[in-house]
Amino acid sequence: MNRRARLAMKVGALKQNAGLPCCDIERERDVLTRLQQANGGPLDSRAIGKLFRRVIRESRNLEARMITDREQSTDGEARRATLVAAGSVNSSEVVW
Repeated sequence: MNRRARLAMKVGALKQNAGLPCCDIERERDVLTRLQQANGGPLDSRAIGKLFRRVIRESRNLEARMITDREQSTDGEARRATLVAAGSVNSSEVVW
């Protein structure tokens, strides 16, 4: 599961760089359908759908948190650069 989470983080970065949305409902639906069709049991298709919907949701949440964290970091760096460029403070004085 953690390996998948790390991959989701990488995919999230790629999506952000490409300007793509974090969520693609159509793709998620296709993935769930393929997983349910490939299911050989003993879990039924409904159980497979429920499990993987949760995995997809958690992966999406991780991607969204990563994007939010990156945006906040970028905003902080921009504020710091503005203060330094304006001569308000030395770069060593600004700690976020």
